[in-house]
Formats: sequence, C-alpha cells, structure tokens
Amino acid sequence: MDKKTKDRIFFWLRIAIAVIFIAIIILTVDLKKTWAELQHTDPIYVGVAAGVYLCFLAFLALRWLILSKARNHPYGFFYLYRSVLIHMLFNNVLPTTIGGDVYRIVDTSGHEGKGVAFSIVWTDRMVGFIGVFSFAFLASIFYAAVSGNFLLLVIFGAGFGFAISLTLAFLSKKINAWISPWLSKLRVFKYPLGEKIAGAFKSITHYRNHKGALFAAVLVSLGVQISLAWIWYLLFLSLGGQTRFIHIMVTIPIVNTLAMFSVGGWGLREQTFVQMLATFAVARETALATSILFDVVNVSFGVVGGAFLLFRRGRKPTPSPVESSN
Repeated sequence: MDKKTKDRIFFWLRIAIAVIFIAIIILTVDLKKTWAELQHTDPIYVGVAAGVYLCFLAFLALRWLILSKARNHPYGFFYLYRSVLIHMLFNNVLPTTIGGDVYRIVDTSGHEGKGVAFSIVWTDRMVGFIGVFSFAFLASIFYAAVSGNFLLLVIFGAGFGFAISLTLAFLSKKINAWISPWLSKLRVFKYPLGEKIAGAFKSITHYRNHKGALFAAVLVSLGVQISLAWIWYLLFLSLGGQTRFIHIMVTIPIVNTLAMFSVGGWGLREQTFVQMLATFAVARETALATSILFDVVNVSFGVVGGAFLLFRRGRKPTPSPVESSN
C-alpha cells in the first residue's frame, strides 16, 4: 500500500471517529437544554476569551520564533504570528489532509529550503507535546493536593517522564540511530505512528547545541497551555458555570491530546470535555455548550486566518542582521 493510499485511509478514519463521537453526543446530551444554555451566554466573557486566544497565538508564534532563531532562520515574530493564524484555517476549518504544519513548512521554506523548515516545525510540534505533558503534570500536582485524588498525577507523571526521557534519548545521535529503526516498526491500524515519532524526534538532534532554545520553547509551551485553559474557563463562566479552575487545567491536556485523532478535533474534543467535566459534577449540557463556544471561537480565528491567506503578498522572510548590513 503506497503512502498516498495510507494517508487517505487515515484521513477517512479520522472523519469516521469525528462522526461517531458527534453521534454519541447527540444521543447522550439534551440538545434543547444545551441550546437554552447558549442563549444565556455573557458576551463580555466571550470577548475576553477571544482576547486570550490572541495571546495563545502569540505564545505559539514565540515558541516557533525561538526554535527558528536557533537555526538562524530570519523570520520575524509578526511574520510567524500571521503564519500561525493561517495555520488555524487548515487545522480547524478545512477538512483536508494538508494540515497547518504543512502550510507552516511551505511558508518558511524560502530561506534554506523545506528540509530545515520541516525540522523546525516538527521540533516545534514535539516541544508542544512535551509542553502538554509538563503542564498536565504540574496541574495534576495541584489537583492531587486539593482533592486527594492521585490517579491523574500518576498518569500525567508517567506521560511526562516518558516524553522527557524520549526527548533526551533522541538528543543523542547514537541512541537516535539505535532506537529509530525499532520505533519505526510501531504501527496503529497500519498507520506508521512509529515512523512519524522517529522522524519528529530525529529533527531534535539538530538542537543538541541549542538546549537553551529547547528549554525556553518548553517554558513558552506552558504559556500555550495555560492560555488555552483560560479560554475554556472563560467560555465556561460565560454560561454561568461553576467549577474550580483546576478542573479545567487537568481536563484541557486530555482534550487536546485526544482531539488529534479526529478531523479538526470535531466530536472527540467535545465528547472528551463533556465526559471530564461530568466527573466534576458539571451538567453535560453546560459542558457541551462550552465546547460549542470554543468551536465558534476556534473557527472564527480560522476564518480570519483565511482572510490573511487570501490577501497575503509574498513570503519574504525578515532579513537577518548580516543580510541587512550588506
């Protein structure tokens, strides 16, 4: 089976997952009550959430900038910010296999080609995963302290330890060369998950001499996650919902991780949020209404990204100081 066929199968599998979980939501949640909840949305909270979303995009652009500068890629913050905004169009609006990361690679390949751009974007993605587990682990510590429930601490702690250990292993070229062939054999329903992970971590070896940049990028990733948590919490408050912020903090990493397995996160993101909030004694209708509001905000910024893409002129990177002096 060729790669194109495999990608097509994986794409339709993700659509099937989205449809299945949307059906589950329709069958298990009172949609009339959900609609009633949405009719009482406080626009002020939604507006503040939209403002925090801009900060969320800024953290994404800053992380990408840090990793780009370490590879001497001369792209400025606002150039990358705009590219991140357009990337939201592909990831959250368009049902396409050409994801936002592919667009980012193409958009920053004008300096040294797609190879270096791919390496930077993939490293950015993997640092993002490490940031998710780091944030989840820290949140689970606070959650265990206030609730006495250590289950999430154990789960997130194991995930955090695995992510860090694997990253350190792949920073070593020798270990990378040894483990990559074994990891590449890992498949999920014939999908070459191991190859994807091996390729992503291999790109991190370029940062062996830029560990400070990697560490800074991980710290920025915590900003990405905390801003996402605040977006969800503000939207939840806009519906008059009542729960602790720590409940949202331990929920969002799970939501973000599982949402990757459906197109645009549709269905799986909403169902995961509903299920998690239900364990914290939140009405399923309120949780679903919050998810719908997040989808609206998410898609709205994707549409804005589409407008930037439509009227964008050229893709010339910001010149480096050396280039500027010549």
